[in-house]
Amino acid sequence: MPFSSRPHPRRRLLAFLLASALLSAGLTLGPTPEPASAACAARSTRLGGTIQGQDGRYMWVMLGLEYFDAAGRRLDANGCVMPTGQYSDLYRINRNMMSGHGSSTSDGGRFTKNWSIQVPNNAATVWIEAYPRTNDPYEAVSTERYGHAMRRAVPLPNTNLDIRMPLNCGVQGDNGVVGQNGSIAGRLVVNGRPVDVPNIHAWNVDPNTSNPIWGWGDSPRNSRGNGYYRVESLAPNQHYTVWMIDGNGHIRKSPPLWVAPCQETVWEVVEGADVLYLDWFAGFVDARASAFYGGALAWLRGNGLTTGISPGVYAPNNASTRAEVVTFMWRVQGEPARSRPHGFVDVVGNPFYERALRWAAADGLTTGVGGSNRFDPNGQVTRGELVTFLHRLAGRPGGHPSTGFVDVRPGAFYDAAVRWASARGLTTGVGGSNRFEPDRPVTRAEIAVFLWRFKNQPAPPNPGDAVNCTSFTRWSEAKAWHDIYSPRWGDVAGLRSGGTVCPSLPGAPLR
Repeated sequence: MPFSSRPHPRRRLLAFLLASALLSAGLTLGPTPEPASAACAARSTRLGGTIQGQDGRYMWVMLGLEYFDAAGRRLDANGCVMPTGQYSDLYRINRNMMSGHGSSTSDGGRFTKNWSIQVPNNAATVWIEAYPRTNDPYEAVSTERYGHAMRRAVPLPNTNLDIRMPLNCGVQGDNGVVGQNGSIAGRLVVNGRPVDVPNIHAWNVDPNTSNPIWGWGDSPRNSRGNGYYRVESLAPNQHYTVWMIDGNGHIRKSPPLWVAPCQETVWEVVEGADVLYLDWFAGFVDARASAFYGGALAWLRGNGLTTGISPGVYAPNNASTRAEVVTFMWRVQGEPARSRPHGFVDVVGNPFYERALRWAAADGLTTGVGGSNRFDPNGQVTRGELVTFLHRLAGRPGGHPSTGFVDVRPGAFYDAAVRWASARGLTTGVGGSNRFEPDRPVTRAEIAVFLWRFKNQPAPPNPGDAVNCTSFTRWSEAKAWHDIYSPRWGDVAGLRSGGTVCPSLPGAPLR
């Protein structure tokens, strides 16, 4: 009898009975199918900004993107939920770079380039990693191989993202060695012994620059083991000032230090030396202690009400979002446990502001945007909206006189709140003028000041003589700083002359 591949009838019957039993038990034969993915989405949400290289020679920059929806599920480049275990760093970098959903841009001489890409519409957050391309541009390597890779989460949409690329000296690029940057190593010595500090930072000493150069940040102790800390990836041929922040939040500064290509500049500061002074500071490298918000920010930091947008960074000039504002208010009130479901359709999962939003909803501080069922957590908050939030938090007190602000419309939704804020001393206007600017986005620096005044905090410790009129660029900045410190400590910085604060600065009132 010739061989037949057909199974015996009894075997077919047994196989049928076995399969039926397995199906009735919820089991199947063969490989387990992948779970159904959520609906994918088109790519039209915009993500972009500028990218700047710190090196003076030709280089390529590559971006790796990792998408997440509002529920925290990882998405692929087409907006489809990725199965568990499918993702890895290598997969993400390789996929996004080679399929055209990432971005490559050339940069020479520190020129800034614009970039823009489309991301899935259902993506709520994207993690971005940026790194220089190697001689093998399509090699799927982990960015951890480059100690200077940048990785951070960005809410979507975002078309104003600024990326500054660091480079270590000797990094290979498409046209040979592209990293020509230098480094700074230094230590603080007290009573003849090195002092352990959490980290050091390096800033460009250009007085017009308020942001740190890439390369600043938590810096490892040098391998020499003698107390030195090192900041790498600094653009060469310019001066930097090194800031060492001690455990008390005080800044100890070095003199300006010249950084040469591919060289390390070494410095040492001894307690009591002329180049060293203590500056009462909030502990953020991008916030000036002498700025109008210095005392308020130190109060926020000291009371654990903020840790910044990342370690050591507060971003005082950034516009505040609705999510940040409700979180700040919740923390200022002691993180109350009152809670109820908020019901906002654009807040899903468990974002960082979830508990704060539930409290705000329970206390009637927010009912959504325009009476809708949306909260718009990433929307910017105006000055008028902020005082309205605080007015509600205070119980909506009324009966306050007109403020005299020429840009506050009678009957506007924020009118009563601005009247209350002015009577309470939360605001005196913008730059000492008769304007409140209710429609301008409120900055994180202003948030700190509003909250500080709202909680009736006393004046900060004596700031000493850390500032003078040359520390400010405009009269309004000097006036704001003076108004914070002088009620308790007087004119400790000697800003007043002939009854006017810094009369020589632009914008000072005529005498």
